[in-house]
Amino acid sequence: MSELNPQDVFGLLRSYSRHRDFVRLALTNVSHALERRAIEHDASKMLDDEFSGFSRINAAARISKFGTPEYKELMQRERRTIDLHFCRNPHHPEYYAEQTDALANNRGAEGMTFLDIIEMVCDWWGARKGYNDARSWEESVEINLMQKGKYLNPGQLWLAKEVAAFLKNATSSTTR
Repeated sequence: MSELNPQDVFGLLRSYSRHRDFVRLALTNVSHALERRAIEHDASKMLDDEFSGFSRINAAARISKFGTPEYKELMQRERRTIDLHFCRNPHHPEYYAEQTDALANNRGAEGMTFLDIIEMVCDWWGARKGYNDARSWEESVEINLMQKGKYLNPGQLWLAKEVAAFLKNATSSTTR
């Protein structure tokens, strides 16, 4: 084995340091994008044209469990509010499905970014927790995938399942 050349050692340290800084910058950009989404998530529900509809949805959803026939009937009654919400929030695959008609060359829900998918699954998590749904996380994910999965391509489905698994494993047993 040859001796270490001080110039090579310096070169390695310099390259390694720069590499770590660029990786740190890239990861920080991703985490900041997620933080922005966390801050802005569903802000449109506070707008006048969504607020009253979501007040009714919230009251009924505390009684009728997600995915039940009663819940589905409620969603149909509030379709106008829900559609308005979807068209404003790209973490819903319906946002892209709605945009397909309006925009040429739109790929529908395939236009969802990885950030949209992450936020979508976190939305499922938050809804389940917020309504104190006694179903398991796996059951909730399955119901959501039955409804939303039809819009997603195989890669998006894979990512949604990966995020769901991450949330299951990243939270303590007291928050499940």
